[in-house]
Amino acid sequence: MEENVRITVADIRKDSPVLAELEKTGDIKIVNAIYSLHTGEVTVLD
Repeated sequence: MEENVRITVADIRKDSPVLAELEKTGDIKIVNAIYSLHTGEVTVLD
């Protein structure tokens, strides 16, 4: 699951120049995180 999150975030940065630029300028932050539907907890990955 964690590897899937990391791959997905890398793909977003690679495939979306708009989001990559917004992240580069500090307007947004793209993070690796997992959300649990059962507990509502968000775990941010390194």
